[in-house]
Amino acid sequence: MAVQPDQPAPHRQEDRHQGLGGRAAQLMDKAGAAIRLERYDEAGKLTEAAVALAPNHPEVLRLRAVVAHMQKRFAEAVALLQRAIALRPGDALIHNNLGSALGENGDIEGALAEFRRSCELAPHIAGAWFNLGRALETQAYTREAEAALARCLQLEPTHIQARVLRGHALRVLGRIDEAAAEYRRALTIQPDFLAALNGLANLKTVQLEPDEVRTLGRLFARHDLGEEDRVQAGFALMGALEDQGRYREAFAVAACTNATKRRQLVWNAKVFSDKTSAVAAAFGTVPRSDADPGQGSEVIFVVSMPRSGSTLVEQILAAHPEVEGANELEVLPDLLVAESRRHGVDFPHWVG
Repeated sequence: MAVQPDQPAPHRQEDRHQGLGGRAAQLMDKAGAAIRLERYDEAGKLTEAAVALAPNHPEVLRLRAVVAHMQKRFAEAVALLQRAIALRPGDALIHNNLGSALGENGDIEGALAEFRRSCELAPHIAGAWFNLGRALETQAYTREAEAALARCLQLEPTHIQARVLRGHALRVLGRIDEAAAEYRRALTIQPDFLAALNGLANLKTVQLEPDEVRTLGRLFARHDLGEEDRVQAGFALMGALEDQGRYREAFAVAACTNATKRRQLVWNAKVFSDKTSAVAAAFGTVPRSDADPGQGSEVIFVVSMPRSGSTLVEQILAAHPEVEGANELEVLPDLLVAESRRHGVDFPHWVG
């Protein structure tokens, strides 16, 4: 879920260091500073030294877990944080960190439970509500996510990422004018915030203002922009220029952006064709199933050839208040990977 673990502000560290000796507290202060500067190797050495001095102090364990998390050792972070909670039950920050680590370690329901617990224990902390909202949004619990993000913004109105994520949630809920307003509030905080500009562009029914189009143009022209950000800026700019009737400029941006996107894709026509033929052959007869035939009846699948209007169909359906556009969810690919692992053979060879 890529939820970054929170760190308390430096002036609040002293309560969390209660019971530590002077040397261990000093190491923890230095480790916290190193983490804020994203110097994780240095922070790792400092927390290791602190653990040697105070192996059962909950804050030492928590900070050690934060380092493990940022170095992508998620299982280790979970274990450390579970030890810390056993030593200091009801600590909102530890619950919040544990939610982040569980989410990255694949336990989404566990992560949601920890984030909810953190919000119950410390309802005044904006970061806890943001993490909860972000986790809910990744699992398509959109109404709950919107409410959590709104709470975060009540507490911290300048939380720009919460503004953008709430905009996404409002868009999915069909509250388009509110979504546009939320993206534009984010742009008052940072006028060139690409995620907010991209969110506005993806509303489709809302045209970007001239100043917003110019900002996108400046972003697209920046040499220090990463390739993925350049692609996002390019597609958003292309649509905005097209809306303004500037077709020649839009085409030039499209050609450049698609060339960049093409470099990111690995494509082998024969491999793809062979895989498609194998899938078609595997489903030549309908596989047997004991499942309830009514299961999944609430789902509308839009199936088509590429570039044939399926996204437009989805947008038309999603405009209905009782329909939510889910895009290409990762659920089905994840299930296929899990089943392939269980059977010890790649899809579609286990279908029969």
